Amino acid sequence: MYARLQSYIESSRGSFEQINPDRCAGLLQIKDYVVASQLAREPAKLLFICTHNPRRSHMGQLWTQFAQ
Repeated sequence: MYARLQSYIESSRGSFEQINPDRCAGLLQIKDYVVASQLAREPAKLLFICTHNPRRSHMGQLWTQFAQ
């Protein structure tokens, strides 16, 4: 499964430029928080809420748990 995930990430890199600059700034703050948490050997406390599709919230939570 890891190879498929890596392939998906690589194929998605080209679409990152389409992210709204304001959203990108917020995502960078989240990234910095996650990195700081990892360096401190503490769990990153994140909450995913998708108002359009609740399954996305669950999937976001699962992907994050898998990544940590």
